[in-house]
Amino acid sequence: MAIDLLDAPLRLTWTMRRGRLDEPALLRLAGRLADAGLFFVTLRGDFARFPRLADLLAILLEAGVQVTVQADIRDDELPKTPVGVAWQFDLTAALLAGAETSTVGRLIRRRATKPGQPHLALVPLRPLLPRLPEVLELAGREGIGRLVLPNVPLVDDAEALAPLVPDARDLASFRREFERRTAAGFTGELVVHDLFLWEILCPGRERDHYVGCQAGNSLAHLDAAGHLHPCISWPRDLGSLLDHSLHDLWQAAARSEVLAAIGELPADCRACAICDRCHGGCRGLALTLPKDAAGRDLLCDRPRR
Repeated sequence: MAIDLLDAPLRLTWTMRRGRLDEPALLRLAGRLADAGLFFVTLRGDFARFPRLADLLAILLEAGVQVTVQADIRDDELPKTPVGVAWQFDLTAALLAGAETSTVGRLIRRRATKPGQPHLALVPLRPLLPRLPEVLELAGREGIGRLVLPNVPLVDDAEALAPLVPDARDLASFRREFERRTAAGFTGELVVHDLFLWEILCPGRERDHYVGCQAGNSLAHLDAAGHLHPCISWPRDLGSLLDHSLHDLWQAAARSEVLAAIGELPADCRACAICDRCHGGCRGLALTLPKDAAGRDLLCDRPRR
């Protein structure tokens, strides 16, 4: 796949953990992101409880960055944010803890401030795949405007999340179960980062986003220690943003190595019938958690002819 090399990522996710960095360091990182000319930043983890969130948001907003703040759907008393800052509520932890659909529905209704709200996210981990149909049905009943199924945030908690990353066998089991169900239609915007999951949930629909791996190019991730990674699913340290500008890290050898790894498609992929749509799929998870010698996307069971 030919890649147009970007001077800075377009989208960046940033995870905060309380106690990892002090307030001045977090604000300094925000300034580095503002200087980099990013288009979109999603703030994850403990940002909803950061005492100086308003100051941090001001730094990003003044630079023209579009900001989304993600919070656990169970969080209480969220801070007020300026007009233009979007909120996204993550269902993942609640469902992993065994929350019933009725409980999740009450939590969603508590956040409903206007039609189509709140926007939701759910990481499709192995134990949560069987619950996807009920989540789609619930989102449809509640009139949710947007549901995002992102890639696994492996950078932030690799030890706990690696055993929960689904593979092709898990997806095949999910496909069989999903196709047996008659689920209520979800009419909102469904954003699915993985192509193979998208094919099951949205059969026959045109896919105009997330074509091929954009880690280390249009995507990047900033971890709780201030270190840059190619994306949220690829624990490859590109350097500290506290010590270097994003521009300098984007021109360094570590980022070039990431792009080279993406360009080296697995042999199985090169003659695959959907290579022009998949381009090797998620390279970060495939290289970090290899399931087989072929090195394909973890959710790909075989090349297509």
